[in-house]
Amino acid sequence: KGEAAVLALSVAADAGAAGPAAADRARIVAALNRAGLAADARALAVEGLLPTPAAPAKPAGAAPKPAPKKK
Repeated sequence: KGEAAVLALSVAADAGAAGPAAADRARIVAALNRAGLAADARALAVEGLLPTPAAPAKPAGAAPKPAPKKK
């Protein structure tokens, strides 16, 4: 079980913030199911269906930082 979980985490981490591609996610879910980690497999599958959160926006009134003064 541990090896399947570590491999799943490794693939997911390599994929970045967007997560693994659909085909990779399906393989991970299948591997977790075969390892007896059905709840984790289900959670990973559901996570793939949710939209990726957007990056936080800068506040509307935020002014740019001033350039350092030259001496």
